[in-house]
Amino acid sequence: MTKKLFAIIVIGLCCICSACSDSSGSSGGYSPSYSTNNTPSIDRNEDHTFELYNEGYKLVSAGTQYKNVETIQIPAQYEGKDVIAIGEDAFSGYSSLKSIDIPGTVIEIEDRAFKECRSLDNVVIPDSVSTIRGAVFLNCTSLTNISFGTGITAIEGECFKGCTALEAFEVPITVTEIRGNCFEDCTSLKSIILHDGIAVIHGYAFRNCSSLESITLPNKITEVRGNTFENCTSLKSVQIPEGVTRIAAHAFRNCRALSDVSVPNSVQEIGSSAFRNCSSLKSIEISSKTAIDERAFKESPTKINYK
Repeated sequence: MTKKLFAIIVIGLCCICSACSDSSGSSGGYSPSYSTNNTPSIDRNEDHTFELYNEGYKLVSAGTQYKNVETIQIPAQYEGKDVIAIGEDAFSGYSSLKSIDIPGTVIEIEDRAFKECRSLDNVVIPDSVSTIRGAVFLNCTSLTNISFGTGITAIEGECFKGCTALEAFEVPITVTEIRGNCFEDCTSLKSIILHDGIAVIHGYAFRNCSSLESITLPNKITEVRGNTFENCTSLKSVQIPEGVTRIAAHAFRNCRALSDVSVPNSVQEIGSSAFRNCSSLKSIEISSKTAIDERAFKESPTKINYK
């Protein structure tokens, strides 16, 4: 073989190797690539998502195809078992939702289930529901009517906080406790009916209910807790029942329209700023045995008449 022929063969082999290298990628290995158009996409328009929960199913999240609809009917069954719970945040932020049909199989509604459903205006809770967790209707700013069944025993914290269209509410006869911040910032709430079966009203429950004009507290409560009626600027009269032993700090702070308060002899303590800045409260009768914090009536023109 001549040197010239050998050189030609070597050059040819080099060209072949170079072509193979280019076709297999710079790393020299097999590296297949896919067009994004051929990559399978996740279907985000699926129906409601469920998971096994106790003896039935829980609706964990609502299908995104319902995001802009006005009415939703929750199914009573899934795969042959009852739907017994609505999960956390299941419909949170469904801003077009106006009404929801909850089946009689549901016994529990978890935290924030309908949070910020800002078009929701009417809700019927069936008798089967015994538990409604915290902030379920938080910031449902169009909610004007809600009907409870006979199974509820407590209204959890922040349940109706920020429901600025809610004007009236009657607490179900089965409820024995109203948790903290429950009706806070319900600025249109003018009337609320509290029955005598209620034993506890937690702090901040009616804070910033600036349209609330009067309230009759249940006979079973033993304390008006801190900040319960703070900034209820339209509240004019309050009848505190016999058996209450303490009016806690800031309980009626900034209730500027408050002019009539009945304090029973059972009250042993009135806390700091309890009636602070109650500019219409000219006088009040209090037992001489009641311990009154020195700031209880700060910035109020109140004359205390001891009895």
